[in-house]
Amino acid sequence: MSIYKGQWPEKGAATEATIQVTVDGQPLPPAEAEVPAVGRAFGWGTFSARANKKLLAYSMLLYEMHHNMGLPLATVHRHLLDIGDAFMDERITSLDKQWSMTSEDIAQWIKERYPKTWAELSSHHAPA
Repeated sequence: MSIYKGQWPEKGAATEATIQVTVDGQPLPPAEAEVPAVGRAFGWGTFSARANKKLLAYSMLLYEMHHNMGLPLATVHRHLLDIGDAFMDERITSLDKQWSMTSEDIAQWIKERYPKTWAELSSHHAPA
């Protein structure tokens, strides 16, 4: 199980220096996927607040499904398009300035919100 932690700036514009996002104590890499309305974006804090949150949502889901669940990138990318925006709207936009989320939190959200997607993801899940 991974633990995701983040910190958004208290005031002013978000920049790469003021947005800190980690997974298990290491920097979370920005999504290496086409993020709708953001494109191929790298780095935190280089866009609007909404684009930053969208990039965070896609990055967390990509990391969780690919690195932790062991799913192939093609499978992950297909599902990112289906669930990424809802994850941003329902989970990311409500985060406090300092926050944490676990792999279990993400899995539970997918199970409840997208049970068919979770069933497919689970059927492809690589054994640990």
